[in-house]
Amino acid sequence: MFRKSLIMPFGFAMLAVAGLLFQLIAYLLETPVTLLQP
Repeated sequence: MFRKSLIMPFGFAMLAVAGLLFQLIAYLLETPVTLLQP
C-alpha cells in the first residue's frame, strides 16, 4: 500500500510529461519550415 501510494504520483507525472513532450514534438514536426526559414 505504501509503495503504491509513492509510485502512483510518479507514474501520473511521467505520463503528463510524456504527453507534453509528444505535443511539443508534434508541433515542431508540423512546422519545420517556419522554424528553419522564419
